[in-house]
Amino acid sequence: TRWTPGMSNEGNLLGTIKSLDGLGVVSLNCTENAHIRVHDESLHCEWGLVSRAGWAAVDDSDSPVLDAANNDWWVGVNATNADRFDTYLFAHGLDFKGALADFVAVAGKVAMVPRYSTGIWWSRWYDLTDGDTQRIVAAYESRALPLDMFVLDMDWHKKDAWTGFSFDSHLFPDPADAMGYLHQRGLATMVNLHDQQGIGAFELKYAELARALGVDPAAGKTIPFNMMNQTVALAVEDIVVKHLG
Repeated sequence: TRWTPGMSNEGNLLGTIKSLDGLGVVSLNCTENAHIRVHDESLHCEWGLVSRAGWAAVDDSDSPVLDAANNDWWVGVNATNADRFDTYLFAHGLDFKGALADFVAVAGKVAMVPRYSTGIWWSRWYDLTDGDTQRIVAAYESRALPLDMFVLDMDWHKKDAWTGFSFDSHLFPDPADAMGYLHQRGLATMVNLHDQQGIGAFELKYAELARALGVDPAAGKTIPFNMMNQTVALAVEDIVVKHLG
């Protein structure tokens, strides 16, 4: 096989997409699903790393740029790759394991997920209360059913915006007690965050975060959620997210 940049790969074993929200049966062929948008975004489709054609190319040209002098943090949203073309070619024939091994050698090892995350999860998009969570867990225990992860979907937080980092006190008047109960039952817990709207003045930790970032809390200005900014990202993690427990 003779490879040239931009060459189509009919034998690619395909990769994945970012979301299944609002979708029925959908092709994982990035050419076929290029026109599909979910939540005003593309599917961010990625081709697979292996192919029956014997090669696969990974175009890394538009990926965020990391700064080696700054703990490998992102340089910035508008930073461009120094290389106009940044493509990795895996020409391993049908040695798929070899292709994956070489990808890991280039990209780094994938972190192992915690063992409990491969177990049984419970989640529902619903206005659950602290009492509801206890009844659900009790129902599993009474039937000797396994349960490893308890997920609170997005209705757990205040409803001032689509985003939220503060428990809704009508549902969870004592969040620490509610989370403590789940932990006592041996359950890992997770809350669904939608962070794209930033941290608004209605959040419990807003004033503390604003002061840490040199923003006047009295102004009530929403603090953008900016993972490209290391100072902002770490402050959000240490002040806003950490308190969720």
